[in-house]
Amino acid sequence: MDHPFRSAMFGGFNRQDVLEYLENSAQQAARQQQELQAQLDQARQELTDRQNQESDGQEQLEKAQQEAEALQSQLDQANADLTISRETVSRLSEELEQARERETALQAQAEKRRAINRSRTGFDPTPEDFSPRLTDRQLDLLTEHINRIGLFRRDVTRPEVELLLACQLPEPLQTTHNKLLALLLESLSASRLITPKWQRVAGNNGCFTSKLGKPLTAKDLSAAKQMAEIIDRRKERMIIDCIEALEAAE
Repeated sequence: MDHPFRSAMFGGFNRQDVLEYLENSAQQAARQQQELQAQLDQARQELTDRQNQESDGQEQLEKAQQEAEALQSQLDQANADLTISRETVSRLSEELEQARERETALQAQAEKRRAINRSRTGFDPTPEDFSPRLTDRQLDLLTEHINRIGLFRRDVTRPEVELLLACQLPEPLQTTHNKLLALLLESLSASRLITPKWQRVAGNNGCFTSKLGKPLTAKDLSAAKQMAEIIDRRKERMIIDCIEALEAAE
């Protein structure tokens, strides 16, 4: 065995060399132990860090899985809502189409009834205006006779008469005598120059007011029509002259 010991004078090894050897060996063993302990501590720390990383990774994985499950649930709900919406749209589209078909059928029926009524009376049974059948010359004559009779509180112009018959006057005309107005309109209707529904048209559109400023309803005009026989004969003659002039101008 190799060793650094010197021989002693009386046999054996030099004590100092042995002590130094043992001291050096102890120090070397201590250093090796420290190195190994450091390596062990490092290995343990790395293991702990790795375990922590794995734990964090597991938590992140679990969190990601939970988020994925939540998103999948939301997606499933969205798909379900979309399916319901599509079914609703489809159902409403069918209902709308059916409603349109019913509306078309009803319009066709209504038009057929109107055509039948027009063939009987020559007028739409539910007109929106007076449905005038007057030429330009007749409109001029009607305006002239209205002002001559003094039917309204003021004279009217030809454009105002046209607007009146179209129910588009911005303000109603104030009559001087309800019976005179009713007799003229009834005479125009009898000559097929305006609709026979003139009372309803005038009332619905608020075309006239009485001399006291009260709006004339269809009921008011109907009552005035019934009383038209007792108006002044001179005024009655003027209305007859108006109708005759209109018929002559056809």
